[in-house]
Amino acid sequence: MTANPARALTTLSRSPGTVPCHSRQQLADPRLRVVSCSARVVVILPVCDTDAALLRACMASIQLQVPTASARWTIAGIVVADDGFQPVEQTSLPTRLPLTVTRTPKPRSGANIARMCAVRAASHLGATHYALIDSDDTWLPGHLQGSLEVLLGKDHPALSYSRLHGIKGFSQRMPQGLLPRELICGNFASTQTIVVAAEVFERVSFDPGVERLQDWDFVLSAGRAGFPLYYNPNGGAVVTLTPQSVSRGSGSRSRLARSLTYICAKHLELFETEPRALAAHVKCAFEHDPRIVAAAEYRALARIAVRALATTRGRMPRNLSPDVRWD
Repeated sequence: MTANPARALTTLSRSPGTVPCHSRQQLADPRLRVVSCSARVVVILPVCDTDAALLRACMASIQLQVPTASARWTIAGIVVADDGFQPVEQTSLPTRLPLTVTRTPKPRSGANIARMCAVRAASHLGATHYALIDSDDTWLPGHLQGSLEVLLGKDHPALSYSRLHGIKGFSQRMPQGLLPRELICGNFASTQTIVVAAEVFERVSFDPGVERLQDWDFVLSAGRAGFPLYYNPNGGAVVTLTPQSVSRGSGSRSRLARSLTYICAKHLELFETEPRALAAHVKCAFEHDPRIVAAAEYRALARIAVRALATTRGRMPRNLSPDVRWD
């Protein structure tokens, strides 16, 4: 495992001409753009051999996102990134909205590569915001309306998230702002509920090196780039866990252990400010896959956690790993 793997994708760059209805002055000032022109939302939908019935349900929930009469937004289109072995059937994608289907470089490239492929393929749609959803999940009615009300009420580019339904025990905390402490302690913003200003993708991308907790890594990266996170109380998504879900199947526990270690190393400056959180994440990685102790990156993180807790006189979680001791 490497701390800084080569990026397989570049972040999206857009020229002013790709965004219709904005003057050059408006493009230079995001606050003017928010006030003076309707938001154009592009839905990003990665698909990986998803059951046809689940995919149709997902598409139906997108169709239900209707702006109110006074709303300042519209859905500019849906971009599907097909990451499966079998090409997605058009009959599984019923929609009245503009639809773009693109394929990842190779099947099962991963959700993060699929998402960024979709963002690049959406460049001709002039998006001001992107809304993320997974192909086996559904949005609640009013989800986009609530998200855009939150984001358009700010004078700076940001992200919004909503409540997640369908996973027992998933955190229901609702912190917001620029890198709230709770975000360092654990993930609470799920990808299926995130709506993001297009400017975020000019500086942040979904990291193809992250196998699990992809939403956590993305929100942490956005916060470190200066983009705050806000809660939308009037929306949410319903999760359907399938055999294709990233949290299911053989190897899912080891992927979680690797991802926890990777994310803590990638954002170490943040986690060092919360040594108990860092220690808890390191312990969680070990509990999911004890073999992770063979990774040099894991051992380095564990020792950093030990030293940080010793400095702050914090209590160490028991059984952090068999090869880590107080020095």
